[in-house]
Amino acid sequence: MPRVSVVMPVHDVAPYVEAAVRSVLRQTFTDFEIIVIDDGSADGTAEIVEGMGDPRITVHRTEHAGLVAAENLGMELSHGELIVRCDGDDLYLPTLFERQVALLERESGTAAVGAWVRQFGSTQSYRPAPTHPRAIRRRLRRDNALSQPVMMRAPEVRALGGFRPVTWEDWDLWIRMVARHDLRNIPECLVLLRSRPDSTYWTWSRMQVHLAKLQTRRFALLELGPSVGSVAAVIGGALAVARAWALDRMVPRRRPGRSDAVEPSISVVVPTYGRPRLLERCLEAVEAQDPRAAEVIVVCRPGDSPTAAFVGPWSQEDPERRRVVPVDRPGLVHALAAGTRAVRSPAVAYLDDDARPRPGWLAELGRGLLDPTVGAVGGRLVDHVNGIQRTGRTRRVGRVTWYGRVIGRHHLHADHYGDVDWLTGSNLAVRTELAHHDGDLVHTSNGLALANDLDTCLTVRRAGYRVLYTPWAEVEHYTTSFRDPLLGTRIAGRDVETSAANHTYALLRYLSGPRRAAFLTYAFAVGQGSLPGPLRALAEVPVNLPRARGMFGRVPLVWRGRRLGIRMGRGWRRHEQDAPAAAKVSA
Repeated sequence: MPRVSVVMPVHDVAPYVEAAVRSVLRQTFTDFEIIVIDDGSADGTAEIVEGMGDPRITVHRTEHAGLVAAENLGMELSHGELIVRCDGDDLYLPTLFERQVALLERESGTAAVGAWVRQFGSTQSYRPAPTHPRAIRRRLRRDNALSQPVMMRAPEVRALGGFRPVTWEDWDLWIRMVARHDLRNIPECLVLLRSRPDSTYWTWSRMQVHLAKLQTRRFALLELGPSVGSVAAVIGGALAVARAWALDRMVPRRRPGRSDAVEPSISVVVPTYGRPRLLERCLEAVEAQDPRAAEVIVVCRPGDSPTAAFVGPWSQEDPERRRVVPVDRPGLVHALAAGTRAVRSPAVAYLDDDARPRPGWLAELGRGLLDPTVGAVGGRLVDHVNGIQRTGRTRRVGRVTWYGRVIGRHHLHADHYGDVDWLTGSNLAVRTELAHHDGDLVHTSNGLALANDLDTCLTVRRAGYRVLYTPWAEVEHYTTSFRDPLLGTRIAGRDVETSAANHTYALLRYLSGPRRAAFLTYAFAVGQGSLPGPLRALAEVPVNLPRARGMFGRVPLVWRGRRLGIRMGRGWRRHEQDAPAAAKVSA
C-alpha cells in the first residue's frame, strides 16, 4: 500500500494538467499513488492524464458535481496513511512531499502541513505564511493560513468528515482541524500556484469574495472561541462586505488578463571575447537547464582565435540549436545587438561568459513571460569577487526613484517577487520584439557599455510592458573585471565619465519633464556612491575620509559624463521629433 495518496480533482484543465502531474511524478519521495478525479471535464483532461501511462496514476470520471464532491470522493478512494490534495494546474517542486512527510514524522501532534507558495501566470505574488501552530491558529481567525497542497493524516481528516460544501472549503477544514491538532507550514517556497483569469476566485464579485470571508471568520469565532482578534475580524469583514457591495455597483471588479498556457521558447545569447574556459563553464550550465533553451547563440569577434577553436566543435555537436554569430564592431552593445538579430525565438535571455545559471533558471524566466503584460524578467546575480560571494539582504531591488536615483542591489538576497524598473544584464530575458540595445551608448576601455541593462529595461517600460523580478531565477557571476579598491566599483578613471554619460542618457530618455529636472539637480549635487556629487562626497567625510577623498576626485569626471549624457539625450529627442516629420514627408 502506498504511504501517501495524492488526490487531484480536475475540471477542464487540459492545457495545464500534464505539467502538474509530471511535477508530482518528479517528487524525490516516491511512495505515493495519484488519484485523479475528473469532474465532468469536456476538454480531454482525463484522456491526457490516462495517456501518461504511469502505473501510479488512477483516473476516475464522474458527472460534474463540483470541487468538494470530487475532493471527498478522492479521499474515499485513497489508500495511504497520508493524503495530499493537489490542483491540476499548479506546479510542485521536487522536495515538497519529502519535506512534508519528514515534518509529520517528526511532529506527532501535527495533523496537517503546508508550505510557502507563490503565484505565477496572470498575476505574480509571494507572501510567506506563518509556520508555528500558534501563529497559524491566530491567522485562521481572519484568513486562510495554509494553501494547497496540504499533506494531512488520513484518520484525522476522515474523523472530521472531510471537506464540507461551503465556499472556502479548505479554510473551513483547517479551522475544524486546528481546534484539535497542530497545523504547520514549511518555511520554504515549494509550490507554484497558477493564476488564471478564468479561475473561480476571479469570477466572483467583490461582495462574493468578502461575504465568503465573513462567513468563514464567523465560523472561526464560533469554533475556536471568541478573542479580540476574532471579533475585530468579523466586524471588519462586515464593513468590507458593505464597501464591496457599493464598489460593485460603481466599478466592475478588475480581473487579470489572460496568461499563456505554455512558456515561450527562449534563446540564450552569450557575448564573449578571449575567455574560452569561462565560456565553456557557462555553456555547460546553460545546456543543463530543464527545459533546454530553444537555441544557444555565442557572439564573438572574427579575430578571437581561442574562442573560435572552442566554439567550432561545440556548435557542430548540435548545429540546429548551437550557433556562432560573428560581430565586427568592438563593444558589448554591438555584440548583444548582433546576437538578438540572430534569435528565432519569441524571447531572448542574456548571460555573461563569466556567469553560470543555476538549475531552474530558464524555467523560471519562462514562467515570468507567461503573463503577456511582462516584457522582461530576471532575477538575482549571485556575485563572487576574488572568490568570495557578496552577501546581504535588501527590501528594495531594481528601482528608479521619482527623482532618478538608481537602486540596483541585484546581488543581494531579496524576498521581493514582482515589478521592478530594471534588471541586471547578466540575468535578463526580454521578449524579442522589445529587445533594444542602443548603439549610441558609450563603451568603457574594456568594451563594457555600463547602463545598457538599465536602458534596455526602461525601454521595455516605456513601451508599456512590465519588468518582473523573481529571486528564484539565479545566476552565479564570477567577476573578473577591475574593482576600485576605495569605492568597490567596477569603474575608474575615464570609465567614470562613460558610466555617468550612459546613466544620464538612459534616465533622460525615460523620465518625464518634472522628473528630469529633479534628476539633474540630484545627479549634479548629490549623486551616488559610484557616481558621486559634491554633497555625497561631503557626507562621507565623517564616516570614511579616504573614501570621501576618492569620491571628491571623481566629481569632475562625473560632471563631464553628466554633460555628455545630456547632449546624447538632446540628440535622441531631436531624432524622435524628426522621425514623424520625415514619415509625413515620405507619405
